[in-house]
Amino acid sequence: MEKNNYDILVRKDGENKYAAFCPQLNILVKGTSHEEVEVEIRKRIKEYLERRREQEAITPDKDKT
Repeated sequence: MEKNNYDILVRKDGENKYAAFCPQLNILVKGTSHEEVEVEIRKRIKEYLERRREQEAITPDKDKT
């Protein structure tokens, strides 16, 4: 399995508003703590990559036909 690195940007707005963004995958999550948004964005990135791998396994390679 290929290992990739993605940027995660966390921003605090006010007392308990946080957002995390992954610019490479255009994924944004919001929450009430730094830890919450960091855990959730990592989860979403993992889910996104798993879906991509599944789609690539299902989709035949055009060059091989």
